[in-house]
Amino acid sequence: MIIKFKLFESSTANELIDYIDDNYIEEYFDTNYSIDVNEIIELWPKSILNHIDDESFMKNFISDEINNRSLEDFSDWDLSDYIKKHLTDVKEAKIIELYKSNNGMDDDEITSDIDGKISFIRNKKLEIKKIVVTSKEGVIKKYKVSKDSTILVQENDYITKDTIIAKNEELDYNESMLKDLSDDDLREVIEEDNEADNFIEEITNNNYSGYDAEDIIKEFYGDIEKMSGKELNNVLDWLRNYIDEDEIVKEYMDEQEIEYKKEFTEERIHDDEILQKYILDNNGNKPEVIILLADLFESEPDDNNLSGEYDFQKKYIDAYVEENTDGKDMEELKSVAMKYLYDNFDLNSDISEEYKEYMWLIDADKYNL
Repeated sequence: MIIKFKLFESSTANELIDYIDDNYIEEYFDTNYSIDVNEIIELWPKSILNHIDDESFMKNFISDEINNRSLEDFSDWDLSDYIKKHLTDVKEAKIIELYKSNNGMDDDEITSDIDGKISFIRNKKLEIKKIVVTSKEGVIKKYKVSKDSTILVQENDYITKDTIIAKNEELDYNESMLKDLSDDDLREVIEEDNEADNFIEEITNNNYSGYDAEDIIKEFYGDIEKMSGKELNNVLDWLRNYIDEDEIVKEYMDEQEIEYKKEFTEERIHDDEILQKYILDNNGNKPEVIILLADLFESEPDDNNLSGEYDFQKKYIDAYVEENTDGKDMEELKSVAMKYLYDNFDLNSDISEEYKEYMWLIDADKYNL
C-alpha cells in the first residue's frame, strides 16, 4: 500500500536531493518519518492480519467460547458423535433407560387394565407398535410395544384385567438406539457421565481446528477490508492485544517507494542540519552543491541550518572563487564571497579572523566608503 502526499516544493531542494545517496535516504526516512498505526490500519485494514499473534488469539478465543457455551448450543450430530467416541458403561445404561422409556418399555411386563378384545396397530413394515384392548362397553386402552417386546396375545383374543399381554426383554446397548433419542436425551446421557465440560471443550476445539484470526473475523464480522468506522474500531478493540503495532508501521514504511522517501527528505533539507551536513561532508568538493546550499539558506531562512557554521562558510568562499575565477582577481572574489556571507547570514567569527584581509567590501559598506 503506497500513500502519496503533496509535499513542500523547492527547486533548490529538488536539485540538492540528487546529491544524497538512496541508502542514506532510506535510513533517514526510517528514522524520521512518523505515522500513527491507527492511520495505517484505517487506510489498510488488512495489514493487521499480517501482524497478529494467531496462536495467542485463537487460544484465548477458544477459551472464551468454552466458558460461555452450554450443551444447548450444540447440534444432535455433535452430541451423538461424542457419545459414540466416548462410550462408557454409565452412558450405555442411560441410553438403554431412555430408549426403553421412549418406547414404553419401562416395565418388564405389560398388563391390561381392563377386560377386552385384542387388536394390533402396525407400522408400514407390519411390525406391531401398539396392543389395543377394547372392552364390551367400548373403552379402549392402547399399550406401546417395541420390536424387542415379546407379544403374549394374539389378535381377537379376549382377555381379562391384569392379563400379561407382552414382556420386555432385558436389552443390550445398540448404537442404533441413539437415533431414537431426542437432543435433550443426548444431553442427559452426557450429563449422566459428568462430561458436559469435556464435551464442550473437545467439540469447540474441533470446530475451530485450523482457524486463524482472519477466519474468526470473517465469521463474526465479515471481510475486514470492507469495514470502516465503528465496525472497524470494534474489531481493532478486540484484536488490540494481539497486534504487533511496530511491525505494522515497519511494513508500511518499507513498502513506500524511494521516490516518496526522496520527497519526504527533500522537504526537510532547508531546516535539518543533519541533512545539510551530510550534503556538505559528502559533496564539499563540488562548488555547484555549496552554491545550491547557499541559495537554499538565503531563500528559506531558518534557525536550524548550517549557514553560520565555519565549514559551510569556508567551503562557500572556495566554491565561489572556483566558480568565478576565470579572469577575475582572486582577492576581489574572496571579498565578494565574504560580503555575501555577511549580508545574508551571521558571519562566523573564525571566518572573520581567517579572512580579515578580505573584509574591505564589508567595511566599505559599513562606513559608506
